[in-house]
Amino acid sequence: MTSLFWPLVFLLFPFSLLARPEYAVKHSQVSCTVCHASPVGGGIRTTNGKLYGMKGHPPFSPWSMKDFFQMDTRFYALVPEDPTQTSHGLNAMTFLGSVNLPLEKDIHFVGSYGFGGWASGEREFFVKWRVKDEGLLEHVVWGKTQLPFGLPTDEHRTFTRLQTMTTINNFRKGILLSGRLTPRTHYDAMIINEYGTPTSSSIFWGGDVNLRWAPAAWPFFLGTSYLYFSRNDGASDPYAQSFYAAIFLDDMTRDLIDGALLLEWVDANHFNEVSGVGGHITEETAFVDLLKESRSEGHYVQFTWDLTPTFTLMYKYDFLALDRNYAGDAFTRQGVGFRYTPVGHMNFIFRAEFSKAGSQAIPSTDKANQSTYYLISHIWF
Repeated sequence: MTSLFWPLVFLLFPFSLLARPEYAVKHSQVSCTVCHASPVGGGIRTTNGKLYGMKGHPPFSPWSMKDFFQMDTRFYALVPEDPTQTSHGLNAMTFLGSVNLPLEKDIHFVGSYGFGGWASGEREFFVKWRVKDEGLLEHVVWGKTQLPFGLPTDEHRTFTRLQTMTTINNFRKGILLSGRLTPRTHYDAMIINEYGTPTSSSIFWGGDVNLRWAPAAWPFFLGTSYLYFSRNDGASDPYAQSFYAAIFLDDMTRDLIDGALLLEWVDANHFNEVSGVGGHITEETAFVDLLKESRSEGHYVQFTWDLTPTFTLMYKYDFLALDRNYAGDAFTRQGVGFRYTPVGHMNFIFRAEFSKAGSQAIPSTDKANQSTYYLISHIWF
């Protein structure tokens, strides 16, 4: 079965080094370890994950297909509608180094470090014990890792990820258990322990549970997550829930559209202040401060269409109401663009984004009302 499966996915189109649910749903997979060292996805890939990403192109060298290390670099060119209101120009985005080192037969150390750009410094560092390939308990992870909450995305600007502090740049210490409740139902459960972190962090401990179900006969999966943090500064404890779905459109449209549709709804309480999400979207601090204790609601929609194995059209929609009782004041962002992979270790992403703030308190010159055009080059080996 394996000898037939991987040559098949070899021909399909992946664009990112990080977790992409649309690829899992295409093959009715519920476990991220099919392609990633981490049970929650993202980070360093396994050899199978790297093969998936090559889409038939030869590797740079045999070393670039090894399990135990990986390098990833990205550069961006950003052209905002008003360059005086936000960052712009050409710059380095990330330069990451990752390792996946065997300590024993079923025990691995996984770590990554950012050597420059926006993701500098220590990132994930954990020890993973593979208990069994399939079963109630498949992996135990101890250390610093991403949280298994909602739909994973490699874009740190996605509103639902900023809303709940679960972007690709957010990591938490703790113990993670991962496995299957049924052959088609995957779970992740993490106990978060931030005791001993710098005093700038108000998170003391917490918990995170994620469930994902994929029926064997249908090309979609459904999931739900719950996240709770306990603060050590006397403020209200944040908690959030997510409901999400991923649909492979090929079968649904009788081969008319070779693509995927991702959907997510997030409800978050007491996250606005601790996450700082408002400051990522708007410069109107007075507006954000008024809503720091409010209950927020976020939506995420992404549609991808693989026109060829190397060229994909993409539409993305972000919605965030810092106070869910005033949805008319929500921030929205729509993006249209494409991803193109000329060789197996490189891709380019272009997107035009159109942002809008619903509240009249946000001036038209604010970055929340600005259109932006950007191009990202991504090289990994």
